[in-house]
Amino acid sequence: MSTSPTTSRRPVHREPGLVMFALVVLYSALVWAWWPAERLVGGVSMVVVLMAVGGVLWVVLTVVFVRWVERLEREGEQV
Repeated sequence: MSTSPTTSRRPVHREPGLVMFALVVLYSALVWAWWPAERLVGGVSMVVVLMAVGGVLWVVLTVVFVRWVERLEREGEQV
């Protein structure tokens, strides 16, 4: 009985959904850790800076996630 590559078990660090989930949780923890503190960077609250950077980060993570999943699907179709 043969299993296809799409249903075979991949290591946890190769699962796109789990990796992206971990990154989102880590970034959210960073923002929430800074939320009560009034640290200023150039006169702007650090939370605002982190949230602005987060907007760009989410777009980059989305592109990476989509390309990663598409590559895994292509590899699964070729076998």
